[in-house]
Amino acid sequence: MTRQPFSGLPPRGGPAALLRLLAPYRKRLIQASSSSVLNKLFDLAPPVLIALAIDVMARWWLQFPWNLRLVALFRALAMLGAGGILFLGPLVFNRLGLASTTIGLGLALASGVGLIARFLSGYILDRGAALAIPLRIGAVLCITADLVLLQASNSSGFLIGQLLLGLGMGFYWPAAEFASASLSAPLPSSQGFALARTADALGIAAGTALGTLLAALFGAD
Repeated sequence: MTRQPFSGLPPRGGPAALLRLLAPYRKRLIQASSSSVLNKLFDLAPPVLIALAIDVMARWWLQFPWNLRLVALFRALAMLGAGGILFLGPLVFNRLGLASTTIGLGLALASGVGLIARFLSGYILDRGAALAIPLRIGAVLCITADLVLLQASNSSGFLIGQLLLGLGMGFYWPAAEFASASLSAPLPSSQGFALARTADALGIAAGTALGTLLAALFGAD
């Protein structure tokens, strides 16, 4: 019995006959069709979900006043550096041979002078000083602290750098928090603080992750 060559035409009887021929393979056809549909849905899902997420985040971001958004960006950048320094600082100086007690003393010194600087920052703001004054003082002190810590190779350099860093952060925080509250109008100040704290958290997390990456690349133990 010789097989007839395939002519490319449907069998006699039209579509009904074709369906009868495919009946034994109905389960496989359903599975294949379902898999194909699911594959297309999964292909389309990522761009659709990303577009929805971007749209939601854009609406959330744009609801805040422009000045508050600018403050949030600067806070995120400031915390990016702070996260990296807080992670890498003790690690680097411990590898340089500083005792753990010296590193702990430096961190405690930064916290102590930070309390005093916070009081001074709040005091000058209550006296009517512009927000830019304590922010600039804090920026200058933090930059100076970074330069000192960058060149420090002993305990005295580390302690001086921590002292300046504590003073800088102490002048920075009251002004930054006051700016977040005062620039949030017409939205409630709680939403302004929520945006500011979100920026802080993202900056610290990114800075710590960057510090971890640098430590891994340069072989820190």
